[in-house]
Amino acid sequence: MGESVSVLDHLTALIDAADKRYQQRFDATEKAIEKAEEAINRRIDLLNELRADVVKKGDFAGAEQRILDLASRVDRSEGGGEGRRQNWAMIVAAIIATSAVVGVINFVLAHLGAKP
Repeated sequence: MGESVSVLDHLTALIDAADKRYQQRFDATEKAIEKAEEAINRRIDLLNELRADVVKKGDFAGAEQRILDLASRVDRSEGGGEGRRQNWAMIVAAIIATSAVVGVINFVLAHLGAKP
């Protein structure tokens, strides 16, 4: 005949097997939570970078307005010809374009993991 197993031994084996499965599920859940937290932290970091860029652009818009105001004053005080306005407009446009290019380069470098 076959080897007999007591009911207690059988129940203990079943409980141990269930404990092992629950521990494996718990471990898998912990790993999934860690990965989700990492993904959320990366998204938050990217959103913070985007927010900082928006703030910088907002500050730049204020600076641009100040430059235009000063240009207007200079034009009025010096007789303000159309040529001067065009020169100031080109200077402001060059500053904006340069800032945009620098911002894009910094954004790309930040996402590639390089330090600007």
